[in-house]
Parts: sequence; C-alpha cells; structure tokens
Amino acid sequence: MIIGERYPFAFVHIPKTGGSSITKWLAQLEGKSVPNVGARAWQAAFHNHGSMHSGAIDEFGGRFCFCFFRDPIERWQSWWRASQRSLVTGTSPDDFVMDRINGSGRKFMSMAQHEFIRPGYTVFKTTGNGRYQFIVRATAALTIPFADIPVFPHLNKSEGIEVEFSGKVEQAILEHDHVAADFFDDHTSDWGAYSGKAVFPSSGITREEIDAMRWGQ
Repeated sequence: MIIGERYPFAFVHIPKTGGSSITKWLAQLEGKSVPNVGARAWQAAFHNHGSMHSGAIDEFGGRFCFCFFRDPIERWQSWWRASQRSLVTGTSPDDFVMDRINGSGRKFMSMAQHEFIRPGYTVFKTTGNGRYQFIVRATAALTIPFADIPVFPHLNKSEGIEVEFSGKVEQAILEHDHVAADFFDDHTSDWGAYSGKAVFPSSGITREEIDAMRWGQ
C-alpha cells in the first residue's frame, strides 16, 4: 500500500494488476522517485503483505482509497509468465495455478483479489477505459490541478509468452476469484453492483504497520 503525503490517497497494489504503472503515476504526482533495483527492494518499498491492507480504510476513511482488479484469467497468465523469468521454471501453467490457489506458495498468491480490500475502496478495471476512469476520478477526488496531472506510464508489458490453461483450471480460477470475475462480467468501468456481494476479511492492522506503508519507508 502507498499512503499519499501531498495528496490524500491510499493505494492498495494487488499483485499482477498493473500496479507498477499506477505506482509510477503516483510517484510523479507526489514528487517522489520509485526504486528500480530489483524485485526485493521494490517489494519492500511498495508491496506490503496483502493481509495488512484491509484495515487501512478504518484509519484513512477520509482518503481516496482505491485499487485495480484484473480479469482473473489474464492475471494468472501474467503471473505464470513472470514465474518463467524466475526460479520457478519448468512448471506447467495448470500446476502453477493450482499449487498456489491451494496455498503451497506465498500467502498473497493464494488470495483472491477482493481479499486485499474492504468496502469503501474504489475499484477500477485494469483496462484502458478503467485507467481513464481512474485518472478522472482521482483528479476530482484529490482536486489535482490540471497542469499537475502526470502522463500515464506503461510498465512491465507482457513479453508475449503464450499461456493456456485447461478448462478445469480456468473454472477453478473463476470460482476462486469470483468477485473479480463477476466485476468483469459486469459492463461498468469501475466498482459497481457487485461490491455489496463480496465477503471481505478484516485484519488486525496496527498503526506501526500503516506508518510503514508511507513513501520511502
């Protein structure tokens, strides 16, 4: 999560939802630099563990709290592609997904997208129109002067590795990440009718953990 200092926002970066681009946009908005010295440093600075996120709305209810949801199938395709650039090579796409959904990887990889947040967050789709809606809503919510609106960057583009899951695994993905799947079946650009249907977890987040989410800490 990133807590704004210049502007009153709280951004939950759900893994594999294009959050690196959003982080870059927010960095320009806040006049900050974004570290680019390897995954561990990036994670330490801007990717706190997912289970920490859900309590922040209680502390920052007056902020513009937002995140992005990605089509669940595309999200797991992206995750598998990323795994092929790391030590998890040679794993079939189906085995990669099912192992992690069933909890054999890091905890945040087994979490559905809605488990990172609670009611009160504004959720956008990771589509071109969804990102446009985000900029419009953020500019209004944060009263950003027109001249200060950053150009939206495009980072971490796919390298084009073909990924196909079996029908059984695709169904497992859609059932596991059912809130995001319903969201993408809806025709709205941002969080709409499905927000009331989600079952959101709560967390025992502490003030110290929230402070650690701020820029550069």
